[in-house]
Amino acid sequence: MKYIYLFILVTVIGIPNSVIGQGFTNIKVNHLTTGDQNTDGGNSIAVNGNIVYLLWQDMDSTCFSYVSKSTDGGVTFNNGVKVGGSDPNIFGAITTDNAGSIYVVWDGIVGENFNGVFFAKSVNQATTFSAPLTISAEGVFPQIAVHGSNVYIFFYKPKAGNKVGCFFARSTNGGTTFEVPYEITDASIDEVKWDSPNAMGLDNNGNIYCIWNDGRRVGTGTDVYLAKSTNNGVSFGANIIVNDIAGDANKTRTGPTVAVTGSNVYVAWRQEDDGSGSNRKILFGKSTNGGSSFVAATEIASGGRGSPSLAINSTGEIYIAYPQFTGGKNGLFCTKSNNQGATFPVTVFISDTDSNVKDPSICVDGNDMFYAVWTLAREGNEDDIYFAKGKITVTNIEEEASVIPKQFELMQSYPNPFNPRTTIPFSLPSKSFVSLKVFDALGREMATLVSEELSAGIYSKHWDATSVTSGIYFYRLQAGSFVETRKMLLVR
Repeated sequence: MKYIYLFILVTVIGIPNSVIGQGFTNIKVNHLTTGDQNTDGGNSIAVNGNIVYLLWQDMDSTCFSYVSKSTDGGVTFNNGVKVGGSDPNIFGAITTDNAGSIYVVWDGIVGENFNGVFFAKSVNQATTFSAPLTISAEGVFPQIAVHGSNVYIFFYKPKAGNKVGCFFARSTNGGTTFEVPYEITDASIDEVKWDSPNAMGLDNNGNIYCIWNDGRRVGTGTDVYLAKSTNNGVSFGANIIVNDIAGDANKTRTGPTVAVTGSNVYVAWRQEDDGSGSNRKILFGKSTNGGSSFVAATEIASGGRGSPSLAINSTGEIYIAYPQFTGGKNGLFCTKSNNQGATFPVTVFISDTDSNVKDPSICVDGNDMFYAVWTLAREGNEDDIYFAKGKITVTNIEEEASVIPKQFELMQSYPNPFNPRTTIPFSLPSKSFVSLKVFDALGREMATLVSEELSAGIYSKHWDATSVTSGIYFYRLQAGSFVETRKMLLVR
């Protein structure tokens, strides 16, 4: 097992690529700090009305966490307020309640070692924070959630014999004091992959859903597990495996994120199939019985380099954002479903740069406004923190995002390989007569998916290949003078 106190800094090497299509204005947040910056992989964004709070870390010169605030809905941000007192810290998470109080949790560090889990609260819109309160003298990757006067903190903690467990602590008085943390994992954990490894979500009834990855199953990989509390965190039920229990135990599953509406529990995570980093994908899982069991996962994207972030809006529509490098595209993507995860017909490019992206965090407010914050990772650890907001909509006639792309583009279908249904996204910078067709390897036309005039926008069309045999197929987009063909693989 990787020793839990080891201070891990992952360097992302910049790969030159052409600028991808975009429609969201990107705003730089770190005004005073330079060098290695980080948004971590927990909840790094919180919204209350027209005020947006972003939690990020300067890991270059100060190793402190900052909360930057926007009072104009995310148009501009202040320089940020340091949280954590005078002690260096890292790996934090932030949330807010209906009254506008801000809650932050983080890891302290001393030298290259983690130094416990700490908490602070602001009741004046992040102008100042309370003195740090120690939640645990040991622990890493804390997450935080609030329900009424209850404050919940979820984190990993080392145990005897080089083992580790997932621990939970709660406050019933708004964060004034916390109960002693207790373990919610019900098996011995020998391995944890340190890539945004845990998350926490609440439903409207206050039920708590904690999710993480661990290596309890025999094999070299990790699985995604979930535990649920139905009594405000007094206790948690049995650990439920989210991914397919019959699936390969040598696959590495990391960065799980969770969101809940009603009895539907949605989970997204990154999966690496070969251990070499060359076969990564973003997967989506769903439970319709409150997390008691999960259906087979759906591949959302291939080439998903980093961990995803998941959110739902007031009507239950699902948003999944993830860093991806695919072909000539390199940046932050967001895909959306308006049918409870049956399909994800819209994929929007959020970032407007060709540099690498890591550690996104997203949320959606009551007006269905989408917010995202992420680390823009350049060569030489010259990073920046960026923010974007906007609306992503799906129409009933044709799947269309409410942004105008800058160029014609035919994107890779997803999932790919597929069986038997795949989604083909494309973008139009202007109104055009569009033809989208599918052909087999001999050039025979198999399906006409689009043959009509469409307005500018980002679209997706589905192809159901139930009636055709396995093999390589090609899809061709023609829009005015623009023509492009791509390949996809049907595997039975």
